[in-house]
Amino acid sequence: SNNIYLASCTQSPNFYTTPGVFQSKPGGQQDGVVLKINPNCNSILFSTFLGGSANDAAYVLVLANNNLYVAGGTASTDMPGISPSGVISSTFSGGACDGFIIEMNTSGTAAIKGTYLGTAGADQVYGIDDDKLGFVYVVGTTEGNWPVLNAAYSNPGSKQFIAKLQPDLSAYVYTTVFGSGSSLPNISPTAFLVDRCENVYVSGWGGKSNEITGFISGNTKGMPVTPDAIKPTTDASGSDFYFFVLKKDAASQL
Repeated sequence: SNNIYLASCTQSPNFYTTPGVFQSKPGGQQDGVVLKINPNCNSILFSTFLGGSANDAAYVLVLANNNLYVAGGTASTDMPGISPSGVISSTFSGGACDGFIIEMNTSGTAAIKGTYLGTAGADQVYGIDDDKLGFVYVVGTTEGNWPVLNAAYSNPGSKQFIAKLQPDLSAYVYTTVFGSGSSLPNISPTAFLVDRCENVYVSGWGGKSNEITGFISGNTKGMPVTPDAIKPTTDASGSDFYFFVLKKDAASQL
């Protein structure tokens, strides 16, 4: 219907919400927020908080299976919308934060399903998309030991993950990791796409730019490229953009 959906976060306790939404009050110091705006941007159709008692951020969303799948990172062990059973993980995995996916209805009034995605380290989801059959895919970063399941392609020990999930978030179809095998994430993923053939596209940036903000970060040195790559090596500091395509069913790097 050409409505606009937005996932973001706020530290404002009085962030505007609409009547009857899933979460009308903030849960902690920082919460995710989800909004639906009409095509002319002159009316907010719904606005809701999405967060528990610790810090939370909603980064991305996708319309799939007639619902809205919202993803991001959370430090809350009581994240609203997480299902008590029947999903990949009903409990917080540990570390500074976990990734999450919450499936909401498109009126913002209810959560259908929700799962944590995480390890004992810090994990966050930075991209989400679906395929023509309604399966849900995510990309993110981890500082733990992310599992590799049903995937012929992986770069062992790497800290960027791609996962394909059942539409009801009950299980992974496959999950894998890619990167240089370094102890820290190489990149911050910034764009994500699943094409009609179920190949998965990821782009992001890494290295020096992260260091300006005072965070320890990895870099793009040693990340896998194909023989015909436009740019087969990164710069001296490992501070480049990176583009990667994973073949359908995680069969190989495409």
